[in-house]
Amino acid sequence: MNRPHGSLFNPEFNLFHPAYWFGDVDARPLGLFRIAFAALMLKEAIYHIFVADIWYSDGGMLPSALLPRVSPTTPTLMSGLSETWMAIAFFALWAVVAFLLLIGWQTRLMSILNLVLLVSVINRNQLVVTGADSVMQVLAFWSLFVPLGCCYSVDARRRVSNQRPTTYAFPVRMIQLQIALVYIFTTIFKLQGQTWPSGDALYMAMQVRMHTFPLAEWLLINASTSVLRTLTYIALLIEGGFALLVFAPIFQPYLRRVGLIAGVMLHIGIGLVMNIPNFPLVMIISYLMLLDSGWVDWIDGRLQVSPKPAQAENEPPATEKQRGGCAGVLMAVPRGMVQGAYRGVLACALSAVMVVVIWGNLLNNDRLAIRLNTRAMPDYVESSLRAIGLWQSWALFAPDPLPYEGWFGLNGIFQNGETYDVRSSLQRPHWYSGPLARWGKLEENLMLREKDDPLFVAWATYTCKQFRDRGIVGLQIVLYSRATTPPGEPYLPYRTTVLQGGSCS
Repeated sequence: MNRPHGSLFNPEFNLFHPAYWFGDVDARPLGLFRIAFAALMLKEAIYHIFVADIWYSDGGMLPSALLPRVSPTTPTLMSGLSETWMAIAFFALWAVVAFLLLIGWQTRLMSILNLVLLVSVINRNQLVVTGADSVMQVLAFWSLFVPLGCCYSVDARRRVSNQRPTTYAFPVRMIQLQIALVYIFTTIFKLQGQTWPSGDALYMAMQVRMHTFPLAEWLLINASTSVLRTLTYIALLIEGGFALLVFAPIFQPYLRRVGLIAGVMLHIGIGLVMNIPNFPLVMIISYLMLLDSGWVDWIDGRLQVSPKPAQAENEPPATEKQRGGCAGVLMAVPRGMVQGAYRGVLACALSAVMVVVIWGNLLNNDRLAIRLNTRAMPDYVESSLRAIGLWQSWALFAPDPLPYEGWFGLNGIFQNGETYDVRSSLQRPHWYSGPLARWGKLEENLMLREKDDPLFVAWATYTCKQFRDRGIVGLQIVLYSRATTPPGEPYLPYRTTVLQGGSCS
């Protein structure tokens, strides 16, 4: 006999029960996730149109010829798109696919196309790829195996109305486990460092101004060290306890709701302090996959979703009428066997994929690989995972935040004798939102490059072309950088390094 909803052992959340993995679950959260996730994809596709020239064409900062220097042997459909208009057309196609996914038209096909296009964009320029992109592509991959269009979609309106559609639980559990892995592995990685156990991680991270909002600077000036350490431990506690709260087999759905609310608060905090495009948003969107039926009923009530018309009392459904009698029973037996075999094969295949994902998360961290006495992940495995959108590394400010920070200056030399930074009249340019919000990640990656790296030559060439009509005759790419310091020590001065200089002729 099933216990009532909200009891000590709720069967809907008991991961030790076979039905939790191999039964059926409410499919409505999948529709809510599809709408929010596709809206994010649509926004990203439109944003990329505005940066097609600088980041995704051969005339920009990363020509196709330099792709092997950034991501060797990583497949992408964009490698042959040399002209800006080609990249724009690619992103416009992505926008159309994302919109059709949003409204739920041919949802399965649109999900496949969205994954292919998203992975191609990510693999085309990994200099601007953030942790949010990794989350987006793994969610897009696992979403292929669940019916995202079963409700709140154009596809659903063409089917017989169903008040509460259900779906096979196992693929949904894999997505939920993938979401939990983000927190599990980032916690493991952070505990291997020095600053997270000591509580100084937030203080160190907020010094990295290429990844912060103005609130971080205010906190560094006005918040005490003890307050920042407390916030650091709270963040670590929420990340470390998320999976336990979400998957605990007792006191549900209350523990899961506590975990989701704490996670939302964590990501709102991250979004106010750290400039990591899309990361807080995509993580909160992923929580829609973890909603229980109680919350979805509340959402349905607010959306005024019309329930299935009630049938006459004692009148069997149409499907039962059609399949009644001995003939119906005989037909149902092979149909059930086929469905059971399909579910079994799917569960085995997805389990194997999840094993590879967990193995990859363990091995792409050097410290864990050493402790496990095994070599790092083979290149062919990494390239294969990147090709299908399953490559992931959740070393988010782990094992410690970046030990350096700074920015680049593009000092143009003009015919009239003037010399100034062509990107900004300010001392330090910032891009807090919009299509150019990824500049911080780009500069973080470029800071690790040698002075004579061809990437700087491509950047200088692109910049000269943009300002040729203003009379630019020369350009210097200058790096202003400094190491971050622990609490109680003064900030170090910025060091100036000329990386690339030359004529624009």
